[in-house]
Amino acid sequence: LSSLRPIDRFNVIQFNSVTESLFDSAVSARAADVALAREWVARLYATGGTAMRPALELALRGTPPEGHVRQVVFATDGAVDNPGGLYQLIDQDLGQSRLFPIGIGSAPNAQFIERAATLGRGTSIVIRGPAEISARMKELFSKLDRPALRDLSLSWPGTADSYPQRLPDLYAGEPLMVVAKLSSLN
Repeated sequence: LSSLRPIDRFNVIQFNSVTESLFDSAVSARAADVALAREWVARLYATGGTAMRPALELALRGTPPEGHVRQVVFATDGAVDNPGGLYQLIDQDLGQSRLFPIGIGSAPNAQFIERAATLGRGTSIVIRGPAEISARMKELFSKLDRPALRDLSLSWPGTADSYPQRLPDLYAGEPLMVVAKLSSLN
């Protein structure tokens, strides 16, 4: 919340066994709304399970305003019962959003976090302990503040199988890595 600028839009969604958003939809990052969000987050505490699906559905719902890219920062302990269903949801409902999953804790499901980021055209972070949180989050938000290119596509001669099929956006100083198997070009 401290990295938001007045030109940004934001919302906060908490999830465990229930899902609840602070605002009905994203709002401008006015000082009063950021202060309200800080108070709301300070009162949150972990209870129940990790029901990710309703939270992801809510976060990915709708389209961002013209000229904006919705960047969903999704912090979780990474305990997931149905990763296949969540992958399908991300693939189908991502739209113009980008997903940046963060696994926090001693044993987050790093494989889920990584795959969700790839499908979400974002990047993943795994944070093992509380001492890492501040530095790793600062690193992520510094990156998100420096977008370079979005909606990239590659054209291959002949036919090719490539991964990832939907390319992520690029941020300042970040490489693009794609693996491709090309057909013979005789």
